[in-house]
Amino acid sequence: MDSIVIILFLPAVLFLLLPLLERISAHRAKASRKTAATLQKEPAPAPEPAQSSGPAQPQDPVVLIGSLSSASQLSVCLSDGFYHIPAVIAGEDHRRIEYVAIYQSRRFFGAAAGVRYYARVRTSTVLPRYKITEIPRQSNMPYVRFELDEWQTLPLPIVPKGKGITSARCTLSRLLSSDNMHQLLKK
Repeated sequence: MDSIVIILFLPAVLFLLLPLLERISAHRAKASRKTAATLQKEPAPAPEPAQSSGPAQPQDPVVLIGSLSSASQLSVCLSDGFYHIPAVIAGEDHRRIEYVAIYQSRRFFGAAAGVRYYARVRTSTVLPRYKITEIPRQSNMPYVRFELDEWQTLPLPIVPKGKGITSARCTLSRLLSSDNMHQLLKK
């Protein structure tokens, strides 16, 4: 009897919720367009002056460590010299990122998990996801596409420890000197 009542009222409930879901979807689309426009218009912030009494030290380059949505994405990124990530995750200061490193998850890579590859960023561009044609997806969500110099292989891979990551940032010196993800990401 209860299942009959649920079956009878389910279409009515869905009918009432549909306009609300459409409004939420429209609001998200508008927010995504606004985020993309903001990211494209804002220039990269100027680096803050060093507060030291000695000679100026060069700034340690910022590295974005990004994950992959599939194992096949790795070969496409390596062969085509780029990496992409949702603009919301890359952040409004994505132009400050000078290097990209790839985190290979245990889920897709098993024993080969960790960070093995990194590359210097040539350019970064905000664009709708559907314009990244090497790995097609029909979405208007804003993404940052990093065009990269040749991928470099770390002398020893940085092995995962604990949970994996979606994305993180570190410095180039930390990337080149870490043995595991815990060392890489510690503050």
